[in-house]
Amino acid sequence: MWWWLACTSPSDEAPADAPTFHEDVAPILADSCTNCHQDGAIAPMPLTTYDEASAFSEVIAADAAARIMPPFLADNAGACNTFEHANWLSDEEIATLEAWAEAEAPEGDPSATPAEMTPPIEGLSDWTHDASMAETYAPDFGGAADDYRCFLVDPGLDDDAYLTAYEVLPGDATIVHHLVAYGLYDQAGFDEATALDEADPGPGYTCFGDAGVDSTFLIAAWAPGGAAWEYPEGTGIPLDGDLPLIVQMHYNDGGGVEDQTAFRLRMADVVERPLSAFFWVNSDLNIPPGVDGHKETDRTSLASYTGYPADLIPTQEILAIAPHMHQMGKSLKATMFREDGSKQCVVDVPRWDFNWQFVYTYTQPIEFNALDELKLDCIYDSSEATETVNWGEGTGAEMCLVALFTADKL
Repeated sequence: MWWWLACTSPSDEAPADAPTFHEDVAPILADSCTNCHQDGAIAPMPLTTYDEASAFSEVIAADAAARIMPPFLADNAGACNTFEHANWLSDEEIATLEAWAEAEAPEGDPSATPAEMTPPIEGLSDWTHDASMAETYAPDFGGAADDYRCFLVDPGLDDDAYLTAYEVLPGDATIVHHLVAYGLYDQAGFDEATALDEADPGPGYTCFGDAGVDSTFLIAAWAPGGAAWEYPEGTGIPLDGDLPLIVQMHYNDGGGVEDQTAFRLRMADVVERPLSAFFWVNSDLNIPPGVDGHKETDRTSLASYTGYPADLIPTQEILAIAPHMHQMGKSLKATMFREDGSKQCVVDVPRWDFNWQFVYTYTQPIEFNALDELKLDCIYDSSEATETVNWGEGTGAEMCLVALFTADKL
């Protein structure tokens, strides 16, 4: 991994116009990096002081330039939309980090360091319900670095309601790498999840690509450093008051012992526009072995995709999106082809990383109607595969989809 790369030594002499840590670099780290790179968090080393950061100046610059860190996979430069709360460095910030490393990490004036190098993550102040994993879980890494586990979580609802915001409270921040939460459509899905839970020793059950249950829909995703997440104003996802959530946890072996992640949920009885959360999927995957750069493409209209007559489907807005592939995935792009012949980029993920799962909320929603077509392009690296790879939930299978959060256009 990148943090094992060789470290650099700070320079005693640097160009007069070179960026310095305290004046130029520390504000960037405080804004985008130290929410994870601090003692007790999941990152492998802290970057909260000059001595800590200067030792990794070249690594910081290289990973920023490659957009490996900070982890934000959807392109937020503006050519393919922009997103709320984007942990995305500007080209100027990346250039500053590169110039600092090239000048051998000059320190500058310590009095100029931001007052808070580990700014507090903004929490949810008006939650209505508390939820939690029912019991603690000690991840079973079994010699591997990761453990994927699904848990049934009771949101504590007395009746049907709309989820309008949430906050994730990791039980052990050193091992919780990310989580994805799903709602259940019906009792059959609950029975299926319960059977998986009961058949697997210990709390929860092993899962990987998704919740392992057909009757689910995405409601939330979180990764370290994430603040409270609010659905767009006036919207919310409908939840069945009789059914639990399924929360898929990704644990990374950072030395923690056990976890009992909790949640703060803001529920509402009514909303102006209910959010529909559904997966737009290309499940007809045939990825040949030994190919780096194989592309799978699918293009379908909403009417064809859902099977409903076009005149019964109102004009929609995409308010948020969550791309998803597995470990062979390299990149994903979704493009809207309009009925009038125009097209619009929906999301562009030039460097897919399964370890960082996010929901991206648009600063400007994307409008589409029943006859507009969504094209999915997914590119894979199957260099290490020995046989054709198809759609599936397992670690050796693949996926190509986007989860869309949509609402009827007002």
